[in-house]
Amino acid sequence: MFFPEFLAALVMALVIAALFSAFLGDRRPWGGGFLWFFLIIFFGAWAIGSWATPLGPAWMGVTWVPFLIGGLVIALLFAALAEPRVAAPRTEAQLEAEAQAATVGFFFWLLLLILVVLALTGAIT
Repeated sequence: MFFPEFLAALVMALVIAALFSAFLGDRRPWGGGFLWFFLIIFFGAWAIGSWATPLGPAWMGVTWVPFLIGGLVIALLFAALAEPRVAAPRTEAQLEAEAQAATVGFFFWLLLLILVVLALTGAIT
C-alpha cells in the first residue's frame, strides 16, 4: 500500500498547499517558500493518513479522508501563524522579534524529520 498512500498524500498536499498559498499571499508564515510548506503538509498528511483508522470512500484501495483531514489540520495550524498586514514601517523591536523568530528554524526541521519518520513507518507497517 506504499504507492497509493503516497499518491493520496501527494495529491492532497498539492491541492491544500496551492490553495493556502494563493489565499494567504505575502502573509505566509513559512517564509514564502512554497516547497517547505508543501513538504510539511505532504509528510503530515501521509503520516496521519497512514496511521489513522480508514474512513470514507476508498480510491485505489486507500481511504482518502484521513489524508485530507490531516493535511487541512496542519495547513490550518500554519495559517494561524500568519501575520496581519501592517502598513507602518518596522521598528527596532519588530526587527528583533523577527531575528528571534528565525530560531524557530530548528523546530521546523525537527518537525519535518518526525513527520518523515512517522509517514515512512506508517507506510511500511
